[in-house]
Amino acid sequence: MKSRQTLLSQFVFLFIFLSACLGHIWVIPVSADQQHGITASLKLRETYDDNIQFLGDDDFIHEISPAIAFSAVSELTELQFSAEMDIIEYQNNGSLSSVDQYYQAHGGLALEERVELDLAASYVKDTTFSSEYEETGIVVKSTDRNTAAVNPVATFWLGPRDRMQFSYTYRDTSYDSDDFRDYVAHRLISAWLHGLKDEKTTLGLLVGATRVEFGDTVDNPNEDRTDNTIRAGVQVDHWFSETFIVNLKAGVRHTKSDIDGRDNSTDTGFVGDLAARWIFERSSLSAWVNQNVVPSAAGQSVNRTLVNLGLNYRFTEKFSGNLSGRYRRSESLDENETVNTFGVTPSLNYQFGRNLGLNLSYSYSKTDRDGSERDDERNRIFLQLRWLIHRPEWRVKEPRPLVTWAHR
Repeated sequence: MKSRQTLLSQFVFLFIFLSACLGHIWVIPVSADQQHGITASLKLRETYDDNIQFLGDDDFIHEISPAIAFSAVSELTELQFSAEMDIIEYQNNGSLSSVDQYYQAHGGLALEERVELDLAASYVKDTTFSSEYEETGIVVKSTDRNTAAVNPVATFWLGPRDRMQFSYTYRDTSYDSDDFRDYVAHRLISAWLHGLKDEKTTLGLLVGATRVEFGDTVDNPNEDRTDNTIRAGVQVDHWFSETFIVNLKAGVRHTKSDIDGRDNSTDTGFVGDLAARWIFERSSLSAWVNQNVVPSAAGQSVNRTLVNLGLNYRFTEKFSGNLSGRYRRSESLDENETVNTFGVTPSLNYQFGRNLGLNLSYSYSKTDRDGSERDDERNRIFLQLRWLIHRPEWRVKEPRPLVTWAHR
């Protein structure tokens, strides 16, 4: 368990690190055609939760989150790096306190006019209750989770409006508890993309495969499980106007699960991803629907459905409001266990100045699980203050489009 003094010392250490970065990275000389910038921020958040981790207790949660981001872009290269730490302390349930860390890096290189290479890498140290609940919808006890991922992408332009793209993702996830199965995931995606002459529409064909290798657990010390999934589908991106865009990927998948080398089960289903955004003068609407098979802490892949809806309205230049709704459904592939979650979050935002903002939010969620006798309703209230320590003026070119099965 992290003591208050230990958490505070970690915050002070990282804050000094950020200050040192701001004092040194900013003066690194760069070429004249390179655009670069660095931003550091500090977020303070106070949360009241009336049913923490569905254990039936209420508590106040104190959170401090320092972060830093750096970007350098030229005509042929781009480099981005970000680091964030969430220092989370429960007032009455100290055993749930944690220090989560997030690191991301991305580099891009244009070898010539027809070849582009991208490499993304990330490392996340977080806790399973929040991460698994948000990503897969399943409810598990809290333990530390470590995830490292690498994603190289190669894009070959066949002509002014045609390109081929190849992507590979390696992800290694491990848990600090023997009750969960560690797993390694490999994902391959190849895509052919064609832009129409109207310059508003892009069509594509997608083919991909995923292999997830789960380790054993205390209950099953010698049992290995592998889930193999193949996917095929189409992609359509269309700008209806400068303020309304729709991105659609849809297809089918087939999943085979092997336990100790035996073909134990197969499953076939639909995969898809729909993202839409409509921007008005003072407001915006967004929608995201995703259907996919994803690995989970339950020791197997789950068939997951996500629906997120959002409304943003700007009352004044400094005062705005948001309303979001969400639905999540997760179903295990072979045990027929289903989890349904509904939630709504209204929030108000006020910008005191260019670098200081205040947010007040309320969140309600209800989770229905097969065979659960616990109360899985939860009400949370958030009060957050965010301060940008440094924000220079810098421009970043549009990122290269990467093909995935989910906008994440």
